[in-house]
Amino acid sequence: MIITNSFSRNRTYLSNSQIFFDTHKSTMKKIILFAIAIFNLSYLQAQLNEEAVFGHYLINPTLINPAKAGYSESSQAFMNIRSSWSGFDGAPTTYAISYNGAAGEILGLGLNVLSENVASLTRFRFQGTAAFRFQISDDLKVASGLTMEISQRRLSDAILDNPFYESGDQVIEANIDGVRYYDSSFGLFGNYKNSYAGISFPNMIVSKLNDISASSDSASTFLKSVIGQVGHTFEFGEIKIEPSLGIFKINDLPLRIDVNVLAKFLEEKFTAGASFRYADAPFENTLGGNASVLVGAKVTAFQLFYSYDIYFLEFQQYNSGSHEVTIAFDFKNEANGRRRRKF
Repeated sequence: MIITNSFSRNRTYLSNSQIFFDTHKSTMKKIILFAIAIFNLSYLQAQLNEEAVFGHYLINPTLINPAKAGYSESSQAFMNIRSSWSGFDGAPTTYAISYNGAAGEILGLGLNVLSENVASLTRFRFQGTAAFRFQISDDLKVASGLTMEISQRRLSDAILDNPFYESGDQVIEANIDGVRYYDSSFGLFGNYKNSYAGISFPNMIVSKLNDISASSDSASTFLKSVIGQVGHTFEFGEIKIEPSLGIFKINDLPLRIDVNVLAKFLEEKFTAGASFRYADAPFENTLGGNASVLVGAKVTAFQLFYSYDIYFLEFQQYNSGSHEVTIAFDFKNEANGRRRRKF
């Protein structure tokens, strides 16, 4: 994401400019406080469903599309940890616990709890999802879903000990107290035989709960973000190959395109995959995006996945890439399958 790229570039620049700080503290103080304010504003603009944070949406599609809650007609639980830019001080670390499952013939429910730390900034998110699926025929199935979210973003109290902080700064102190938001997302998903397609609209309504008067700005994000996904599964005996394409356009951020391939072997006991993510580069003469590889294994209902990312920007030389781990439990619900009816 451009926000994370610009943040990392600023941190690298600041870290390598200590001498300049010592001789120009007054000027740099203004620059740092301005950068914090801009980063917070940009981070709010960039906040969307977990797709901005997690790369494992191929494993847990509810991360980008609420219509997938209960779609498999089984009960699924996921625990996810992502460490971005490993080895870089203050780099983002994200944790998530989620559940989704069928709650009847057509209803699916989901819950997500997420926590993210970026330097001195912490964000906590709680999401509830309801989805409705319809089996049109033996080959065609469609669903729609809605997610409602409450989140809180706050700065650590430790920032008050920063030598550049001035007592009484309203922007800093307001964020230390915490800022709460309401958000909602809508999605559609369907599959025909081995092909599937989905579209979702994150950040449909973003409202600042701390200040009711700010709710008038909520309409500015309505339908400005869209995520599309298409894919197909090819079967070659016990091997399944699933190429897919993801397109992300979030508010005013650059367009991002994901090209993914997943391969499953031996009755899906082993999984291997690769992704190439292209995004408009934030700096001239650089290639945006990143590439990743994924491996996974399944033992009955237990599943484990790991991926490693590298980036196509100069900042890669200052970190050891990104690591992501997902632990999943998938419990099939045969009763729902037998009760399933066509519309």
